[in-house]
Amino acid sequence: MCSASIHPDPALLADVAGRFKLRTPNRMALAKTIERLSSAKPESDDSGTVNYHQLHLDLATGVGKTYLAASLVDYVSAQGVRNILIVTPGKTIQDKTIGNFTKSTNRYVSGSVSPPLVITPDNFRVPQIAAQLQNPRVAKVFIFNVQQLVKPTKNMRKKLHSERDEILGQALYTHLSNLDDLVVIADEAHVYHEQAEKFSASLRELGPLALIGLSATPSEADKRHVIFRYTLAEAIADKYVKIPVIAYRSDGYDIKTTAGQNAQLLDACTLLRYKEAAYKLYRDTNRDGPQTKPLLFVVAKDITHAKTVGDFLASTSDAIGSGDQVLIVDSESSDEALRLLDEVDQTSSGIRAVVSVNKLREGWDVKRVAVICAIRAMASEQLTEQILGRGLRLPFGKRTGQIALDTVDVMAHESYNALFKQKDLIRRQLQLDLVDAEPGTFDPTPSLAKEPTDAENGQNASDTSALPGESKLVTETSGPDLGVWGGPTLFDDGSAADFSEADVDPKLREESNPSDPALQAGHFRNGESAMPTGTRNLDVSPAPRAAYRVDFSEGADAILFPMWVPRSVPMPFQLSEIPLTDARLKGANFASSAQAESIRRRKYETTRDKDDKLVLQEEDLNSTLKAWSDLFSLLEVRESLALAVMSLGLFPVKKRNKNLSLGLVDAFLEGAGLDPKDAASSWTDEQRRGAISALHSLIAAVIATRRSSIQLEFEVKKIPIPGRLVESDVLSKEDAYVRREWYKGWKNSVLTAARFDSGDTEFALAHLFDGSAEVRHWLRLDPETDGIFIYRENANNYYPDFIVIDSEGTFWVVEGKSDKEATTQDVLDKRRVTEQWAREATAEGDFGKWRYLFCTTSNVKSAQGNWGRLVAASNPD
Repeated sequence: MCSASIHPDPALLADVAGRFKLRTPNRMALAKTIERLSSAKPESDDSGTVNYHQLHLDLATGVGKTYLAASLVDYVSAQGVRNILIVTPGKTIQDKTIGNFTKSTNRYVSGSVSPPLVITPDNFRVPQIAAQLQNPRVAKVFIFNVQQLVKPTKNMRKKLHSERDEILGQALYTHLSNLDDLVVIADEAHVYHEQAEKFSASLRELGPLALIGLSATPSEADKRHVIFRYTLAEAIADKYVKIPVIAYRSDGYDIKTTAGQNAQLLDACTLLRYKEAAYKLYRDTNRDGPQTKPLLFVVAKDITHAKTVGDFLASTSDAIGSGDQVLIVDSESSDEALRLLDEVDQTSSGIRAVVSVNKLREGWDVKRVAVICAIRAMASEQLTEQILGRGLRLPFGKRTGQIALDTVDVMAHESYNALFKQKDLIRRQLQLDLVDAEPGTFDPTPSLAKEPTDAENGQNASDTSALPGESKLVTETSGPDLGVWGGPTLFDDGSAADFSEADVDPKLREESNPSDPALQAGHFRNGESAMPTGTRNLDVSPAPRAAYRVDFSEGADAILFPMWVPRSVPMPFQLSEIPLTDARLKGANFASSAQAESIRRRKYETTRDKDDKLVLQEEDLNSTLKAWSDLFSLLEVRESLALAVMSLGLFPVKKRNKNLSLGLVDAFLEGAGLDPKDAASSWTDEQRRGAISALHSLIAAVIATRRSSIQLEFEVKKIPIPGRLVESDVLSKEDAYVRREWYKGWKNSVLTAARFDSGDTEFALAHLFDGSAEVRHWLRLDPETDGIFIYRENANNYYPDFIVIDSEGTFWVVEGKSDKEATTQDVLDKRRVTEQWAREATAEGDFGKWRYLFCTTSNVKSAQGNWGRLVAASNPD
């Protein structure tokens, strides 16, 4: 029978928090844990078997989870729990945790009045330790890694699971499973989801009182167990951790190439030297404080890559330049390397850069990390969070007010750029959108479109245990405006208000005064009629009418219309057109404005406003740090610039053009104050690329001033657009003509209904087409929907009236005009251009035969309803 009684004790809580100097979020997490352990019922698995309390604490890296774990062990020990098992994800964190509970190490977390007995797989057989395992008066903390717990194979199987201990009379694992007060703390709990089934089975066999998970990046499976959360955004705002800074070049780094990787490493070393100088100045003026130094942390993609990176850093003078100052840590590291890693936080450590693969992803509690360089593609967002977490701890125990000391710089290659460029991912990286939630109510993918309510957060509005600033979030930025969604207006019922020309009543349009500018602009704006000032009658629209669908007539099909599309074609360009004086002037301007590439840095800081809401503030830091660059001799630069001019492809590669390009480059360099043939001079790669850009802009400026010609190309457009809805009281074709009304009942029309602008030409032509045996189909073109026109240079485009397909398959573009209009210059020009279009469309050979028929009112009357007579009377080209 368990003699322990875990329950809230304010006095004990205050005592423990004081002795371990717990920060506010850790004190609150401890209180919440004790409260839940005392009140919650153990969970059940799918079979209904009662298991154990399962809780999860989600605290940002660097806030002090190690102190929270130590204080939790101390608290439950004081209330009678004698057996606590701490599970770690691997040997590195296991060794660190053993040090946290061992007084003789530099990692010891002080605060306990009676430190627990530390038991590991390596010491439980020692007689003095084994004798205490069954002592009810001694608090014991077992520290295993997860492999030792869930993979009882080979030697571990004998030690923990199978081998009978002479003093215990049973295996250690069996002893643990028989304890009635076992509490399990899973450090970096997100790691265990990779082997969740085995881990869960092992815990069921142990039958603990509770499983308490600790992690800054909980897995999806653990999120429903979260009882307390303190985000990275809150930790930054409350000044418990460093401020993240993204460092980058404007054109980024190509980490797929060795040159790109080396450039990123060299820029990281430049940042390291900048921080080393700032750290030294602070140490010199604060000699009683920690005498720590900054450290570069590099993440490689595999062991071979890590060794290559380490060799480059050690052998390159512009990088670290010393093998004694570079430490490579991977699964093959020697005991000496691991010893140096364990001592890297000590003042005596001479290590300036640590290169790792995956070994130090989590749980590596080093305060020296000031610059992070990940030369590998990030496999997941969680991995980027964990790597960022390696550099969040404050080197001097508190913020100093100096930006170089209070920030961690992350060198951004393409992956980090993509991550931090997007606002929602930045917020997620800082956990800015997460709030304290009870189990079962936490949404792992919160929407950025609305603020979650208290009910959705699982948070009672009167609950004073929630951390300040967790409920509502605001974002401010000094960067570019991201814009606002500009979709259709929504009514109260959520439907879209989307008005168009089709919503305007045709009769109202016809009755309007066309000279009224307000009405010419459209009868309706945002759903309201444009009425004259002083009008009181608000119900001016007629009653709604049922819809009639204008669709294809039986047997008709769409028409493929070859439309002219203008393309601008520049005149041929010659390099000799550029005066050398212009090239010299361009070179002089370049020399006065050219600057070496800088390492750009953008800070992402969270603060609290007057209402205690979290605010994200982005700021570009002024940087005078010059990015590393290769040097090129001026002779190499000259050849490179000439090649860049030739590669534009504006002129053929001939000896004459190559000499012209070299002359242009020489004039540019002379303008920049250089002798083009000076072998002793050199330029950086940034200067070379800047000069290429300047020369390209010089050539582009000359080309922009030259005339270009218009070249017409054919682009096929499918017409008509069927399926239009119009009023149901469509007139019969036998009815009298009313302008712009719809008429139906046609035999040969491509569409079931059509409307017309004139009676004696368009309406009369439609009847002629429909009654003539020589017309297979005809289509009334509608500029509003079909958009068919004949392009005219330096004039308005021409929108014809009809397309007619005769019995021989010839396509006719047909236009009807009054006798008076037929001889105007504009109409004559339209006729000339369209006849040319028809000849070219036919000559193309892909669109069939096209002709243009221009007819007058007199031609229509004389044709007497016959297509052949109309063609003869109109005399087409």
